[in-house]
Amino acid sequence: TKTLEIQNIVVMLDKKGLEPNRENIKSQLREIQIERKIKSYKNVHLYVLFKEYSDWVNGNQFDNTESYKRTLNVSIRKVIEYIHHYESTHKFRLMMSDIDDDWMEKFVVWCSKEGLQPITIRKRCKTLVNFGNWCRDRKGTQHTIRIPKKLKTYLSVWEVAIIIMLLMKFCSN
Repeated sequence: TKTLEIQNIVVMLDKKGLEPNRENIKSQLREIQIERKIKSYKNVHLYVLFKEYSDWVNGNQFDNTESYKRTLNVSIRKVIEYIHHYESTHKFRLMMSDIDDDWMEKFVVWCSKEGLQPITIRKRCKTLVNFGNWCRDRKGTQHTIRIPKKLKTYLSVWEVAIIIMLLMKFCSN
């Protein structure tokens, strides 16, 4: 099959008016290999990609402080936890293309229900954006992940009670 692939490349190079020399054939083979790799990552389970991202963060290629890596690892673990939660709730496996604005909004709501503060939720979202950039740079995916414009946060009953008490105190003065 490799011989057939090279013959097809030679025919294609002839049609383009390029000389079918060794360098042009190798170049075309590399392009085909890259295209296959990109196509294969479009169908990879999101958890698998996140695991590779985690391995990269903790490996030698990611040049950063250990404390920053620990911070990232917490965010990565929480995102993976949400991926499992989402998949079990919706009964399907997530792919990279499933990470859209609606998914991000649901992620923010989940984080808020977990009791996270807005700044922590923003960090989690930023981890997802960085993951998307890593996938683009290292895996060749063309998917962009965006932080929701306005992070919706929900107050717990306890927080509402504190606000009411503070308002009553200020109004009585």
